[in-house]
Amino acid sequence: MTFTPVQDSPLVETPEPIEVLIEEARQKTRRRRARFAFVALMALGIVVGLITWNNVGRTAPRASGVTTLSAVSTGAVRCNVAHLRVTSLGAPGGSMHDGVIVRVHNVGANACTLSGYATVQGINRWNERVLTGTPTRTSYLGGWNSSKPLPTVTLRAKIGIASFLVTGVDAAITNPSCPNFKVLRVTIPPSTAVFALPTYFNACRGGFQVHPFVPGVTGNVEPT
Repeated sequence: MTFTPVQDSPLVETPEPIEVLIEEARQKTRRRRARFAFVALMALGIVVGLITWNNVGRTAPRASGVTTLSAVSTGAVRCNVAHLRVTSLGAPGGSMHDGVIVRVHNVGANACTLSGYATVQGINRWNERVLTGTPTRTSYLGGWNSSKPLPTVTLRAKIGIASFLVTGVDAAITNPSCPNFKVLRVTIPPSTAVFALPTYFNACRGGFQVHPFVPGVTGNVEPT
């Protein structure tokens, strides 16, 4: 009878109880860290989602003065007439009152300010200076309708506009005290440079008025 020797099974090391406990603790720590990372990532995703949702369809706020051409302010220097362009158009009349809106455009590279009144002379068809406008806060057609001090208007660089009204009582052009104007000669103090504006309206002596510079393009502001 032949006997085949049986090989001894390799030795299997049995870990010590303390090592088992350490390994379990490490696994628990790794699981806790994984859960914490997952929760933190979810919270970050929720915050980003809320911010995105809150901004959907919302336009960025406009900086003050970006879209407006002029505003009441005192932050810039007085406008140099070399950097101004002056235009005019008829104002809506009513109740025998007629008028012209004069617009002052800042074409310079820097913001500047206007305040107070321009000087306006009415010129007839014979190129005669017949009337000089009287500085007046407001009238039937508008102006600065407030008891507050006159505004200092800041015109933005290159695109800023301020305006003022020139008004008069509309009357028969045959009345010698109510001449018909063909041109308005406008000067903006302290300069003496003249802007000649073609026009067609008449005003009576004592009723030819110039209103102050105001923000905007209508020559008319009612402060709140």
